[in-house]
Order: sequence, then C-alpha cells, then structure tokens
Amino acid sequence: MDDILIEDYYHVHREVAFSDTDMAGLVHFARLLIYAEDAEHCVLRTLGLAIYNRDEAWPRVHVSVNYHRPIMLGGADIGMKIAYVGDTSVHWEFAIWQEDRLCCVGEYVVVHVGQDGKKKEISENTRQCLTSGFSKLISEGK
Repeated sequence: MDDILIEDYYHVHREVAFSDTDMAGLVHFARLLIYAEDAEHCVLRTLGLAIYNRDEAWPRVHVSVNYHRPIMLGGADIGMKIAYVGDTSVHWEFAIWQEDRLCCVGEYVVVHVGQDGKKKEISENTRQCLTSGFSKLISEGK
C-alpha cells in the first residue's frame, strides 16, 4: 500500500482546516474528494487551462476511493495523475499522504460536456495540455 510514491504524481500541499474535521480531529471522508478536486484545479491552472467556462463543463461521472488511514489536523499532500484522456473524458487518479504515510487512493472520471449537457469532444489543444503538458510537469518534479 505504501509503495505508491508521491514522486509519481503532481503534488499539492495543503493544511487541513479545523472545519474539515469531526470531534475526534479526523477529516470527514467526503472532504478528501474536495481536496482532490482542488488539486485537480491546481493542475489545470498550472497547465494554463480554464477551470470554468460558460460554454462547457466537466462533471464527474465515476468516483472510487480506498481509505487506508485517517487524516488529522496538520499538513496533507495530495498527488494527482492523469491516467487517460479519451475523446470526451479524462480519467484522474489521486492519492493523499500525511506525514509520508499513504492515507487514501482514488480515481474519478470527468466528461467534457457543452452547454446542452451533452458530451463534447475534447479539443486538440486541451488534449495536448492534458497529455504532453502534464507529462512535462511530472518530469520536472512538480
């Protein structure tokens, strides 16, 4: 389980907010999906891609997470990886560590849709950013 290395991911560090925890000081499991989405947005901004556009959206259509250890107050490292870019979808993988211990791993799929809510092909420019641009980020050790 701990053989998933943060070096294999684009990583973002964040502090766990007190408001993200319960009375025991543990992060609520659903908040971790928000951490992953925030890290995804950081990747997109770094690649120069818009997070929001009135003409299109990227809804989540599948989410899966395996929890290994609780996350508590303190720092957390979120790793993001683009596993696959299809014609209309992107498959993301993520992992979250705290104090160098793997806490959860997950994946989700986002689908590119137009204003009408129907699937829309990913442009070649966006595809290049998501594939070669992301690979470059990882090779630079981000």
